[in-house]
Amino acid sequence: MAKKKPKRKLVKKKAKQPLSGTLRFRVAIKVFDSFPMHYLEVSPAQIKKLGGKFLIRLVCTVNGKLSYQCALQGLGNGAGWIGINKARMKELGLALGAKVAVELKPDKSKYGLPMPEELEELLRQDEEGKRRFDALSPGKQRNILHYVSIHKNTDKRLDRAVTVIENLKRLEKGRETAEAIFGIKPNRLP
Repeated sequence: MAKKKPKRKLVKKKAKQPLSGTLRFRVAIKVFDSFPMHYLEVSPAQIKKLGGKFLIRLVCTVNGKLSYQCALQGLGNGAGWIGINKARMKELGLALGAKVAVELKPDKSKYGLPMPEELEELLRQDEEGKRRFDALSPGKQRNILHYVSIHKNTDKRLDRAVTVIENLKRLEKGRETAEAIFGIKPNRLP
């Protein structure tokens, strides 16, 4: 009599869990060959620890001194990158090729960037503006937050916030391009 084979249980593979704590590593500051932008490379092994996904929002801390919100972008061959601008490098006294300690944590903020006070107050007072802002994609919302917040002068931030929200309210839904939101006229060929 032949032995019965035991029934095989189907084992479900566990989905990769996104990073819940802090990922720490050391890496040298690099610059793209084809574009003058500095970045920190994230290895494929580190990407796996982050849940194996790109285009995720993180908080990056460099050398334990400077933290900023960022996005993990794909670099190719399973690796990724995080930008580090010249102003941040200067603040930390760093140059191209410098080895830095990097800490990455999930960004749990609502927008992935701080909300400028001026824009927050405007959206609190303008229901239509808030509704239109909330309907935008997260990337367009971050673009607006960045555009408004880059000025140190409060009056300029307020002017930009008002201009952007007024432009947004005038636009047809689905036609919210960056140029239209920011009031930039597209380059036209003669």
